[in-house]
Amino acid sequence: MAEAAERNEQQRAAAAVLRQHDSTMTNPGDNAVTRQDGTSGEERCVAFEVRATDGDARVGRILATRVGDAGRGGDQMRDTEGQGGTQSDAEWFEVATPGLLAYTRRGLPLHLTPDVMQTLGFAGWNACSVHFLESPSHQTIAAHTRARTPSPSAPSHPPPSTRLPPSGLHGFLSLAPATLLLSSPRDSLLFPGCKEGGKASARPATWFDTPSGRRQVTAEGHSAIVASLLPHVAIPLHDAPPATSSLNRQRVAVERSLTWLDEELRLAEGRAQHRTAMLGAVVGGRFHDERRRSARETAARKGLAGYHLAGFGLGEPMDERDALLAAALSELPPEGLRHTSGLNTPEEVLQGVAMGVDLVDCTYPHDLTLLGLASTLPLLPPWWGDVVGTGEGGQGAKGQAAAIGGKMDGWVEEETSKLNLRCTWHKRSFVPIAPACACYTCARHTRAYVHHLLDAHEMLALVLLDIHNHHHMLQFLAVIRQAISLGVFQRYRQWFVRARHHEAQSLVTAV
Repeated sequence: MAEAAERNEQQRAAAAVLRQHDSTMTNPGDNAVTRQDGTSGEERCVAFEVRATDGDARVGRILATRVGDAGRGGDQMRDTEGQGGTQSDAEWFEVATPGLLAYTRRGLPLHLTPDVMQTLGFAGWNACSVHFLESPSHQTIAAHTRARTPSPSAPSHPPPSTRLPPSGLHGFLSLAPATLLLSSPRDSLLFPGCKEGGKASARPATWFDTPSGRRQVTAEGHSAIVASLLPHVAIPLHDAPPATSSLNRQRVAVERSLTWLDEELRLAEGRAQHRTAMLGAVVGGRFHDERRRSARETAARKGLAGYHLAGFGLGEPMDERDALLAAALSELPPEGLRHTSGLNTPEEVLQGVAMGVDLVDCTYPHDLTLLGLASTLPLLPPWWGDVVGTGEGGQGAKGQAAAIGGKMDGWVEEETSKLNLRCTWHKRSFVPIAPACACYTCARHTRAYVHHLLDAHEMLALVLLDIHNHHHMLQFLAVIRQAISLGVFQRYRQWFVRARHHEAQSLVTAV
């Protein structure tokens, strides 16, 4: 009964958000598309709302349809007269923001299985669309997950007249239905890059470096990949050159990205299986005027669910990033979902969240794993218990700490950044990586065991480190969300930066 009530509440919330979004548009029917079977209806399967703010930082939630239910007409929310509510055939799941997207290679994480990923609590998965230029190609995925008629002999299946919708990458990889999937043409770890593709007025095309060489990708080709993957959210093809590029090059990038956006929006219209929300890409490099122009022109396009702040982490100084983010966000409507990549370190994540970013691609936990390092970030400041004790609900500090997966006693470790578990010092260290951490690795294994696995080049070492590092980073995001809800985000950010800076200064002094 409790689960059913929660599903009904999510459905009502999603319907309310969709209606509010439509009411802010010049023509609410702009998002209604005509299917190839002649019917028409609302095809969005993602809704977003802001629930609390602290300055520019904000806490929100994404409501998305489960993939197994999205094709049964559940995208079409309808009011039921006389019942005072909203009914839908679809089931919705909720993702809290600010959130972290898991890095994947061809749709799967490098060291963790999908069931382990589900237990960690990621906001969603980021699948690079360019990875599917080769094996497995997007044509293979489309062929294996195309719409099909269920067997009439199976009593658990829908009636024979009902055609099951194409499941895309979810079905191909057998992902859980409640997995938010975002596709982006940029690999957050390898940075394949967008190469020169001619003048902005030429045919929409660019080049990407792949394991099989340089491949040309057009807006039409990229749209076909997205149509095969069927993610919840997709970022269109865009041009994000390095920050060191000239003003003329950034101007070309803005024009080229807008051209590709228009082409992909045009191609998406009328597609029968189109249930993907699109984020418009905002580029412009280090030039504030170009950032504002790109944001202004992108926001003028209809049918976008939010915006991707592109081109960060490509050489711009960190002290300039606040002004660049502010220049872009000043031209964007506040109700849209905001996503960015290139903000990798915890300080950079805090910087993006402080400016109002909702979803981040962060490979920092994975980078630590590849180096044999374990994260020991400081999560709860000494004053956290006093602040939480006066918050809504009156929960104590230890209860709040348990809610985010840790303990209060000894939470701030002696190391406030990371541990090098390859060091022979840990050969006889029979304690968890972080004694207060509640992850699988810390609950069952010691530093000495992980050191042995690294020394023996066992693959299990990377698995255990990835579990711990991702768990720790996700708890960091959970504390950030709570700090925003309590109105102490700026105080928490200052404490965190000081704690990390103090450790760096201590290391310099020791050397």
